[in-house]
Amino acid sequence: MPKARTRRKNRFQFGLNRRNAAKRNKRRENPRIECDVVRAAWDGRRSARRNLEDMGLASDPNQSVPLRMRRRDLKEPATKPHVAQALEQEAAVPVTPSPPSVSNDIVLMVRRLVHTYGEDYKAMARDDNNHYQDTPSQIRRKVELVRRHCPQEWELIISSSTGSSTDSSTDITTDHSTVIATDHSTEHSTDHSSSDSTH
Repeated sequence: MPKARTRRKNRFQFGLNRRNAAKRNKRRENPRIECDVVRAAWDGRRSARRNLEDMGLASDPNQSVPLRMRRRDLKEPATKPHVAQALEQEAAVPVTPSPPSVSNDIVLMVRRLVHTYGEDYKAMARDDNNHYQDTPSQIRRKVELVRRHCPQEWELIISSSTGSSTDSSTDITTDHSTVIATDHSTEHSTDHSSSDSTH
């Protein structure tokens, strides 16, 4: 009895863009290496695992440092140990973290709010110009950020706020003195009018 004719499976991928697939394969073969030392010692004719073994680096840390060493786990010594030494020296250099950047919008907002409300953060949160709907604690953090990382701007803010407070206090005293003077003048006028009426 003859065998049933079986149809061979079509292996051609019609939905695959061969140009993009070739680009992906090329990127896999020649990866983009950020480190200058590793890029200089990279051999394009070898695989990534073989390149890393030659440099004394590990492609898979679980296999490079197993729980129990066996005889077959011992590998050949690295042929490019200077790469690992250069990476260790680069990692040993202390890195000073850069201070956080404070935008000009935050500085202007803090300047206006401190000039208007002082340290009343709840009133700052209720301000109509609080466009970002910040809570009092968020506004406090922004004020602390400007105070800590923009000392020159903070000095200007403090000087302007203290100047405005002294100006407002002098205005209040002058207004109070004018009120007292007007009160005395009215008293004198009432005294004269009463004396005229008695005469």
